[in-house]
Amino acid sequence: MWYAPTSGSGPANIVPGQLYGNCPLPPGNVEGYVFNYDGLAIAGATIGVEDGPTTTSGPNGYYLLTGIPAGDVPISCGKAGYNIATDVVTILIGQTVTHDFVLTQPNMIVNPLYIEETLNPGEYFTTSLNVLNNGNGPLGWTAEV
Repeated sequence: MWYAPTSGSGPANIVPGQLYGNCPLPPGNVEGYVFNYDGLAIAGATIGVEDGPTTTSGPNGYYLLTGIPAGDVPISCGKAGYNIATDVVTILIGQTVTHDFVLTQPNMIVNPLYIEETLNPGEYFTTSLNVLNNGNGPLGWTAEV
């Protein structure tokens, strides 16, 4: 049933109780643990939603993030020395869902660590430069020569 406004302002077709515009859904919560690749708890990791609430994991890796709009929400987790993990979590209205994060660690080894050039007239000494990631996460890096 459609209702017309009683005054001359406002939309012409207003339905009582209906939301207009881009209104967020009522919030829910997410809880879980933050682990490293080997399954050990990570304390002090930051968990959050872009432009939304954030929290920090406790000594046992547990976190509780509250006040997240319901729906499929990308949630990120990170800590210095680890790769950032972003997962899409389905948040249910007024409920607490469980989601654990696993953070990986890259480890970069550059071999040789010291490159020495020996030049004679018309002779050049070249050596290879090896970059090894023996960690358990992706490694991103840049170099300038």
